[in-house]
Amino acid sequence: MARLTPEETAVYDDLRFDRHQPRCVCSLEQERVGLGWLNERLAALFGVST
Repeated sequence: MARLTPEETAVYDDLRFDRHQPRCVCSLEQERVGLGWLNERLAALFGVST
């Protein structure tokens, strides 16, 4: 986690320590998600062209 920004670390800690209420049904995976793949999915989800 050394490469996370302070903001990313805060989000990670919120998920890790279950600070979201009502209870967040989340799973932290160790699989690598490519940035290109993520950008494409987010653009499609929000209707933005990349």
